[in-house]
Amino acid sequence: LLFIIPGIIAMLRYSFTFLILRDNPDMSANEARKRSCELTKGHKGKILVYTIISGLGSYIFGIGMLITYPIGVTAITDLYERVK
Repeated sequence: LLFIIPGIIAMLRYSFTFLILRDNPDMSANEARKRSCELTKGHKGKILVYTIISGLGSYIFGIGMLITYPIGVTAITDLYERVK
């Protein structure tokens, strides 16, 4: 329990890292993580909601994961495109 909350915060903080690396292939991983931290400031609540929605869909509906997971990833990618 002690590491769950910090782990969730880190997940939210670094959620844009792969998208940043996709857009900037010459950037190092550490630079991408730092940039992700900057971009997610003020948006962690939205990212958490998108993650919960896609996760709940996969657990509650089982096959609903085929629908909810892509929607969650698309929502996070859209948020990244708006804040970059």
